[in-house]
Amino acid sequence: MTTVTFDTHASVKRLIAAGMTLEQAEAVVEVFRNARALQELATKDDLVLFKAEILAALMETKRRFL
Repeated sequence: MTTVTFDTHASVKRLIAAGMTLEQAEAVVEVFRNARALQELATKDDLVLFKAEILAALMETKRRFL
C-alpha cells in the first residue's frame, strides 16, 4: 500500500485563507483525515483472497503431515 502524506496544518491554513473559520477548517480537515483512515480497511475482496491463501496453506500443512 502506498502511503500518502496529508499536511493537516497546511490544509487548515489554506481553508482559513479561503474564508472558513478555524472551527470549520479543522472540521473539514478532520473529515478528510478520517476518510483516509478508511482506505486502510480490508475490502471483501481482500478477505476472500486472504481466506483462499489460508485454506491453501492449511491444505499444504495437512498434506505434509497426513
